[in-house]
Amino acid sequence: MLLPKQSTSMGAPRTEPQTTDVSSNCTKSTGTKYHKVHAKIFIEEPKRTEEPKIMPQVECNTIRTVRLDVNADDVTAKASQRSMTTSQNISSLTTVCIALLIYFYEGASYNFIFLVRILPARGKEVLVVPFMVLFNLAWGLAVWSYLQTHRADPGKIPQRWRDFALDLGNALPVATARLEWQPGKATWCKKCKIPRPERAHHCNICGMCVLRMDHHCAFIFNCVGFNNHKQFILLLCYSGLACFIALVTSAPELVYCLVTLVSAGHDGTNRLEVSEIIGFLIFGLLALFLTFLVTPLVLAHLMLAARNLTSIEGNYESLQNPYDRGSCTPNFAEVFGSPGLEWLIPLPPARPLGDGMSFMRTDKPEFLPHREGDAGSTADVEARWRQRYRVRPPDTQQDPLDLISSAVKVLSSGCSRNDTMSVSS
Repeated sequence: MLLPKQSTSMGAPRTEPQTTDVSSNCTKSTGTKYHKVHAKIFIEEPKRTEEPKIMPQVECNTIRTVRLDVNADDVTAKASQRSMTTSQNISSLTTVCIALLIYFYEGASYNFIFLVRILPARGKEVLVVPFMVLFNLAWGLAVWSYLQTHRADPGKIPQRWRDFALDLGNALPVATARLEWQPGKATWCKKCKIPRPERAHHCNICGMCVLRMDHHCAFIFNCVGFNNHKQFILLLCYSGLACFIALVTSAPELVYCLVTLVSAGHDGTNRLEVSEIIGFLIFGLLALFLTFLVTPLVLAHLMLAARNLTSIEGNYESLQNPYDRGSCTPNFAEVFGSPGLEWLIPLPPARPLGDGMSFMRTDKPEFLPHREGDAGSTADVEARWRQRYRVRPPDTQQDPLDLISSAVKVLSSGCSRNDTMSVSS
């Protein structure tokens, strides 16, 4: 019988474990047994998963949680990433370039061909100055309105509202967004992940929510909302007016040039070139096309503004408009500001009646009216918002789980006190 080798450094005898390949199925090796036990522990260990983020649970009438796991900067960054694809940018910029090209072609043709060449050739020099003033005034206001509408912020949700909603948390009732009237209700945007004010909507092209959004206009490469609605309506009005003036003042000469081109290719006095005649006829066709295109838009948007409606709200079929002030002037004032000569200037309202987060209602006369042209202090504005959106008072803001835990603590303390009294007795 062979005895195991003894260690020279230790006094106690020790057996050498058999060393075999781990990949073999040997069960006599202690190393293999240790490997099996370790593998069993590793396999049976539950996988660690990250805790899911707490997202708001949207219900029909309210959102229980409006705390956001991302701050406003992250929301803005994500919104800008979702804003526009390259193809959409190219198509929109192309539309803007075509629109500006048409504007400047019409202006150049009217001034340098019609006023400088055709009217003197026809012996109507006396009409040059009044026609020039009349057309260029309307044309200049149209171009100014276009640039203002294109460059203006349509009504991005301000940081002031974001902080207001985040500070309130569950105290701010937030409703599910629907295509119907929701006056005095903050609605939840699933894409921006924020509660937004009444009459605000999300623009998929711009990638953000817009205050009192009307529509997204590819013609101006921008949304039409609370901050540039006035400029957009003036853009339509002045563009239609410029086209109408151009057609009315140049109608006899357009007919003359058309007859001249068809008959002989040049006028009887030989003072007009064929290129000038063709360019002037192209000007007339564009003016006629724009007149028929813009006139229905002018009438439609003026009718909507006269009832204090946006293009989106004009499709609502349920209930009565809660924002209709009863007559045209107060309704126009909601878009253009307090009545005055500034209505004709394509700039933001000098004396706005609201801040874009709350609006006057006819069905709630007890609601505080807007203070004309005065945004108010932070406390005053937030007090108005609290009343408008029916913010719950502080005593009702406690979470139901906190109430249950408090009740359990009270009951447990009562039971422990009873047990102490029974033991002492």
